[in-house]
Amino acid sequence: RVERSTMPARAEINDASVPARTPHSMTASLRRALDTRVLVASLFLLALAIFVGIFVPAFYRESNAFILLRQTAMLGIVALGETLVLIVGGIDLSVTSVIGLAVVIIGQMSPYGTVGALLSVPMVVALSMSVGAVNGTLVTLRKMPPFIATLAMNTALFGAILAYTGGLPSGEIPTVLLPI
Repeated sequence: RVERSTMPARAEINDASVPARTPHSMTASLRRALDTRVLVASLFLLALAIFVGIFVPAFYRESNAFILLRQTAMLGIVALGETLVLIVGGIDLSVTSVIGLAVVIIGQMSPYGTVGALLSVPMVVALSMSVGAVNGTLVTLRKMPPFIATLAMNTALFGAILAYTGGLPSGEIPTVLLPI
């Protein structure tokens, strides 16, 4: 004789004391957590701004704001491109070394004056597109994970930069490109 278990079947379990985790309650919890993080980060930035304003009053001058905006414009453009990569589920870790290589090329072309500066821009664009094409080929055709492919490219490009420059700054940014 086989005894039936005293445990109710899965469909019969209905304990009102345990709240069900619905997608709505999970998103509400996530929103509260993000709101808390955003609030903490905002308060930290406000405190930092007050601290800087007290100890470095020249920081809030119009001329300094213009300099900061100009210096961060390139990073903003790179961040927009990286955002597109992340939206489609990829990642590109080689961006920093491509920027570094671009700076080295432009710096090395500076002794040739305006002509060198103007020639360096299409060279940098072509090189950047080539790096992107190699990364894309590794990811799509060779089925390499984007993290590994772009990390390897980043390492290879930084190695090339260090081998070429010896780890020392060389050249200078041409005056024609300074406003950019």
